[in-house]
Amino acid sequence: RYKTSVHGKRLFEAGDNRVAVCSDCHGYHDVVAVGDPSSPVYPLNLPKTCHRCHGDEKLMSNYNLPTDILKTYQNSVHGRALFEKNDLSVAQCASCHGSHGAVPPGVKEVGATCGKCHVNEKKYFLESVHAKLPSDQFSECVSCHGFHGVEHPNADLYGQACLQCHDQGSSAFHLGQEIARMIKESELSLDSAQNTVKQASIEGIFVDEETAALEEVKTSVIEMAPAQHSLLAARISELNSKVLKVTQEVEQGVSQKRQGLKIRKLTLIPLWIFIFVMVGAFWTKYKQLKE
Repeated sequence: RYKTSVHGKRLFEAGDNRVAVCSDCHGYHDVVAVGDPSSPVYPLNLPKTCHRCHGDEKLMSNYNLPTDILKTYQNSVHGRALFEKNDLSVAQCASCHGSHGAVPPGVKEVGATCGKCHVNEKKYFLESVHAKLPSDQFSECVSCHGFHGVEHPNADLYGQACLQCHDQGSSAFHLGQEIARMIKESELSLDSAQNTVKQASIEGIFVDEETAALEEVKTSVIEMAPAQHSLLAARISELNSKVLKVTQEVEQGVSQKRQGLKIRKLTLIPLWIFIFVMVGAFWTKYKQLKE
């Protein structure tokens, strides 16, 4: 497998002894199991191990390769999850490039590589108009999300990525903006309803039904994330309509309960006045009888 990699080919076919070999990654006499946290190829350590060579400017100048990949990766959504949260399941060097059979993914392989983890995104992407384009025109995931510096995506990406290929006045650009608008609308509507329910709970209002309804509709907002890759506005619109309908019902339900609680509190005022008057009357009568 190593012989099929870029490293192996350069070593065995070109005689380039500057490339990475077994000991560069695994060490010499101190070799430990891959699953050992002290191993250089343990997921948390692997990016820095690769950086020993790929961060060497003198060495990389021989291959016209950049040396800032580790820094870029550390600031990415994957890098932050790995180094800050110690999430070993996220993508690191070997996840995308392979280990012993290390072959940098080309234009055609990027989608398949990302799709190993992002299964639903890949499924919906294959339904989109982008999937039908030649690979030299659209490089699947990379065209919108980039390579090593992948940021946490949000709806604002439509205003940046789409303009790389589409004019601002084109129908394709407006389609992206409409999808982004619906996603933002759903997220804001859900956030507003959740805050309303939380505040109502603090006020002592029973909101078990509303909380359950929001948890259920939250799945629609989550589903939008992969579904948007299909670029089918009708699909996103259906999910958005469901979110707006439920969140509006929740807002109205809480408002009615709050109004009902207010009325009940106002109704108690005359009762408390009556109680105080009666207590005062009894106290006065008690004093008279005592005298």
